[in-house]
Amino acid sequence: HGEVPKVHDREGFMQTTRPAELTHTIGVKLAEAVLGLLPGLAFASGWEVAEAHTTVPAAVRRPTAAQLEHSRVLVETKSLEELTEPEDIFDYGALNLSQIGVTEVPLEIQAVRLGPAALVGIPMEVFTELGQAIRAGSPLADTLVVELANGTEGYLPTAHAFDEGGYESRLSRGSKLVPETGDAVVVAATELLQKLGG
Repeated sequence: HGEVPKVHDREGFMQTTRPAELTHTIGVKLAEAVLGLLPGLAFASGWEVAEAHTTVPAAVRRPTAAQLEHSRVLVETKSLEELTEPEDIFDYGALNLSQIGVTEVPLEIQAVRLGPAALVGIPMEVFTELGQAIRAGSPLADTLVVELANGTEGYLPTAHAFDEGGYESRLSRGSKLVPETGDAVVVAATELLQKLGG
């Protein structure tokens, strides 16, 4: 009561200040809900189970000269804790991204067929419109897009989201890939699904 919860970092890339006990409670509640559904399920045999995967190389965007200059001023005049303005935070993130020096990221796209259904794993947080495009191109009756599968590379916006604005498309470590990445992922996922569904 009144204590600051300790940060626990079980997966390395996901940190939270939520107490570990609460995480456990949430997990138990989810498990109970799933187990409660089992008695009402109808089981089927003879399902085809298959998997296919591919890698989509995605280019990393570069910060503008103005972003880099603004970031250098921030580094010289403020501590990280003093950054509160969104513009400052994003430009600092852009500087950090440029210092890492990564120019391309391999995205593993995976499709798993389970009878009449498919799961498509994408290592990003996928904009709904892209998920809908994947489902529309699938030959399987039920296709579910599973985001943050096989890794995490930030947001996957639509190409037009970069013109519309929003934090998900602002250059940062959480949104670093070129605008055409979303379309490339849709094409790759659709090809995998066609292969599994054919």
